[in-house]
Amino acid sequence: MNRTDTPVTVIGLGLMGQALAGAFLKAGHPTTVWNRTTSKADGLVARGARLAPTVGDAVAAGSLTIICVTDYQAVRELLGTSDVELDGTTLVNLTSGDSAQARETARWAEQRGARYLDGAVMAVPPAIGTPEAVILHSGPQADFDAHKPTLDALGTVTHLGADHGLASLYDVAGLAMMWSVLNAWLQGTALLRTAGVDAATYAPFAQRIAAGVADWLPGYAEQIDSGSFPAEVSALETDARAMAHLIEESEAVGVSAELPKLFKAMADRSIAAGHGGEQYPVLIEEFSRAPGPPTTGPVRACQGARFSVPVASSAPAGAFTGRGVPVSSRTNSGTPRASARARASCAYPAREKQRQSADSVMAVSHRHSTSRRVAGRTAGSTSATTPRAARPIPDGGR
Repeated sequence: MNRTDTPVTVIGLGLMGQALAGAFLKAGHPTTVWNRTTSKADGLVARGARLAPTVGDAVAAGSLTIICVTDYQAVRELLGTSDVELDGTTLVNLTSGDSAQARETARWAEQRGARYLDGAVMAVPPAIGTPEAVILHSGPQADFDAHKPTLDALGTVTHLGADHGLASLYDVAGLAMMWSVLNAWLQGTALLRTAGVDAATYAPFAQRIAAGVADWLPGYAEQIDSGSFPAEVSALETDARAMAHLIEESEAVGVSAELPKLFKAMADRSIAAGHGGEQYPVLIEEFSRAPGPPTTGPVRACQGARFSVPVASSAPAGAFTGRGVPVSSRTNSGTPRASARARASCAYPAREKQRQSADSVMAVSHRHSTSRRVAGRTAGSTSATTPRAARPIPDGGR
């Protein structure tokens, strides 16, 4: 069958589910839909969709099922009933959840005979079906490749890797970026408002600063991946002095200093651990540190180390394996690095495919307007341009 002959089922007709089904219909796919509240299918039925009477009937209508509901529990409740036969179906789950839920649901679906891809939709409903809609997928490459011509109807689809949890992790990583940028901008806006400068005047300057900082990321990423942080631009101890100035200025003009104090607390811990002469990305050790007392003592070489991330059995050779590089770097004082450095040096995934995937995501995302990228999820949907945790709780097709 060619791409417009492939039948598709969409379960869950919040605003996002309706947009997904509409895109498949527009591309010419025979589309079956199901929703707990059947009236939400009226517009789609008028355009040619078939409304299935039960979830089991909907799944049986074709080999590809897209589900977009409230949460992962709803996915299992809907698909786990006795009348639903998943054997032979490819299930693409675009429902909000975390990486552990994605991996667990993948196992659950595969035990029932389904092929499973997890996903995240980085678009508002009106963008679905256009190149601006970025849809991330994770799971077996072969399953993605088999259905990519059909999934292309939704927008710019990207495969991140075999680990089913990757789409959710990219999603929340984007959320971290979004909130961090917005909070930094709000801090600066609050400071400037004390001098009569409005937000609209500051915004273009802030955009230039954000774009300039973004240009540093590839080089900083190389430092993190190599576990070496030479101070090519500025040492962390210099940055910490500037943070102190930001705190003092904020307090002097009556603006909250909570955010800059958080920056400085992390920098101070890193400096106390002997990293003051290194460059800012050395703070990855603080971000990677689990709650509790800091790890001390010598770091052993870790030949053959591996990540503890579950990997699908179909993952390509070398995926999510350690580099087996012994750790020999030490702090300026000569003491061994903390364990986070060991993890950075010798236990991270093969990255080339992930970089290519991220590049394709960013190439599209760069074309989006700022408002489209950060717009929240519309009520009744389960995906949007913002990472999923930032969006209102959808109705899950009820």
